[in-house]
Amino acid sequence: MKKLLFVPLMLLLLGTQVSFADLTPWYQNSPSLLNIINSEADAIIADSQWKLYRYKPIFYSSFVNLNNLQETSSFGRLVAELFSTRFSKQGYKVLEIKIRIKDIVVKERIGELILSRNISDIKDSNDAQAVLSGTYSVTDEGIYINVRIISTADRSIISAESFVIPNDKKIVLDK
Repeated sequence: MKKLLFVPLMLLLLGTQVSFADLTPWYQNSPSLLNIINSEADAIIADSQWKLYRYKPIFYSSFVNLNNLQETSSFGRLVAELFSTRFSKQGYKVLEIKIRIKDIVVKERIGELILSRNISDIKDSNDAQAVLSGTYSVTDEGIYINVRIISTADRSIISAESFVIPNDKKIVLDK
């Protein structure tokens, strides 16, 4: 009798398929800017998880135009904000730079730019373990973004990612 119940039960279970494709993170199913940034931030976090402490500060600055490192745009400021938000949501101590701090300049309508060539000065004066920074470059095929986590201890790159956002003309790069 038990064998008779076992066979139909097994057929029922074998006929039910579980699709693990439905278990992929939500942001991998949509190509929006937010979803792309979240995916890239997660990659950087995974790559640097044994190199960064969650309790020590990470500063971030506006992403700048690769052709002019003194220039950013609303796009560069937005990308920096999206990366910092993702790091914060993953439990890292991320510090906003909205006021003038030594070696970091805030320019109205431009954003925060890390200007110091001696990044250790930032570490010493603010106890930051790293700086999240990046560049972007606009081409006909898309906007190329390079993002780095830079150690304030020795200026080495802890983690980095490069990716492209398709140029669908919806992103405006105004200043």
